[in-house]
Amino acid sequence: MYRCVEKHKIVIEEHLAGFEHRFLVIGGRFVAAARRIPANIVGDGRLSVRDLIESKNTERRRTPIHRENIIKVDDLAIECLCRQGFTLDDVVPRKTIVYLRAISNVSMGGDSVDVTECVHPSFISIAEKVWSAFPDRAIFGVDIIAENISSRP
Repeated sequence: MYRCVEKHKIVIEEHLAGFEHRFLVIGGRFVAAARRIPANIVGDGRLSVRDLIESKNTERRRTPIHRENIIKVDDLAIECLCRQGFTLDDVVPRKTIVYLRAISNVSMGGDSVDVTECVHPSFISIAEKVWSAFPDRAIFGVDIIAENISSRP
């Protein structure tokens, strides 16, 4: 099946569906979890993609923690929009989420939502076990991709 790529240096990875979550482990104990969401805008049925980006960036600039973490309109954002069938000038239907990045990087305009209260104990156990492989690290972030972290994996 993979003979066509034998002569090339590649990495084949299984795609995992789900949301990216970062689990914070300090001294071997789970402390918090956040769902990381790629940069996005939510349509209101009136404003263009460009206007929605500017509006969200205005909000982010008002928050000290996100002041520098705005959504940049670059080739990656345009490509991501295009894959979803949008341009910067399109009006997004009400409550439609449009992503502007494929990865959930907060420094590139992504969002981080606290989900600590809904983490199933089995995910806490996984995060703490991963930390145990690196016990010299006092503070450790464990990224887990899962559809639902409130029930057993």
